[in-house]
This record gives sequence, structure tokens and C-alpha cells, in this order.
Amino acid sequence: MFIVPLTSLSVLSRQMVVALRAARRTRKEMIGQLSRQGLATYRHEDEITVMLIAIVIMFIITQTPALITQVLAFIVRQMKY
Repeated sequence: MFIVPLTSLSVLSRQMVVALRAARRTRKEMIGQLSRQGLATYRHEDEITVMLIAIVIMFIITQTPALITQVLAFIVRQMKY
């Protein structure tokens, strides 16, 4: 029940981090061509991406104990039979 959403969120978050790093590298190469307003827009986008990643990480942290509890309960039930 929790495995698919947690795995999906982990994979998608990892892809966002990779994309964010690539965008930062590209931006550093183009920095001379950007205006101040353009830089502010990119920084704002980075802040939003980091905030989304933080929310996903908090979700994973709070849902992992429930996943562990369900797995352990399943194992205990299987051992009783």
C-alpha cells in the first residue's frame, strides 16, 4: 500500500534533483548573457523546486514508519500460521 507511492516519490524527487543540478550548471555557463531579472526568475524557480523536494522528503520520513509497521504486521501474521 505504501511501497508504490514512496518508491515513485523517491524516484521522481531524485530526477528533480538531477534536473535542478543540470539547470544550475547550464545557468552558470550562460550567466553572462542573463539580465538581473532573468537571474531572479531562475532563483525563484530553484527555490520552488527545493521546497517541493523538502515536502516530498518530509512525506517520506513521516510515512516510512507506517510502511515498516505494516510490513512487520504482515510478517508476524505469516509466522502465526
